[in-house]
Formats: sequence, structure tokens, C-alpha cells
Amino acid sequence: MEKSSFSEWLLEQMESRNWSQADLAKATGLTRTAISSYINQKRTQPDPQALLAIAKALHVSPINIFKIAKLLPDDHSTEDDARFSDWKEVLSNLNKRDQELLKQMAITMIKSNKK
Repeated sequence: MEKSSFSEWLLEQMESRNWSQADLAKATGLTRTAISSYINQKRTQPDPQALLAIAKALHVSPINIFKIAKLLPDDHSTEDDARFSDWKEVLSNLNKRDQELLKQMAITMIKSNKK
């Protein structure tokens, strides 16, 4: 994920979900002040526990979020690889029935887009 900073990435994630700082704070158990500090780059070294909470709340791979925050080296994977990793994380949290339903929905959408 090639974002220029963790704060940009976090803001993009919040906007894509229509979440406010208060929403993310509630979902993570962090304070709104902490969320604001990450977004406004007042805290440039996010705490690993905070990153885990953010990853869980946003349903993204903790490894990817640690790479974005520059706490793990980037293995130079493509953005598609990172997206796949996030999907893998989401899928691993679904039961088999829900995984099959999601697969069928995706197949239906692909077929309708080809028309």
C-alpha cells in the first residue's frame, strides 16, 4: 500500500467507512485525542497495541498496518498483494457458510458486469 504516511492511510480508511474520529475511537477503544494525533501527525510512531486495535476495528491485516506505519519493513509487495492480504484476513473471520455466500455474490456480480 503506497500511501505517503500512516495518517493519510488512516484518514482514507475512515472516510471510506464514513467514520469520524469518535467512531474509530469507539471501535478501537483508543481515545479520540489519540486518533486525532495520528491523523494530524502529532504522533508519528504509532504504538503497536494501538495499531492492533485499529487493524481489528478496520478488519485489515495487522502485518499490513505495521508496514504502513513503518514498524515493519516493506517487502515491496504490490498494492494488489496488500489488498489480497486484507481480504484473506476478512475471509478467515467468516464461517464456511458466509464464505460460500460471499463467493456466490462475487460470481453473480462478475457475471452481471460482463453483460
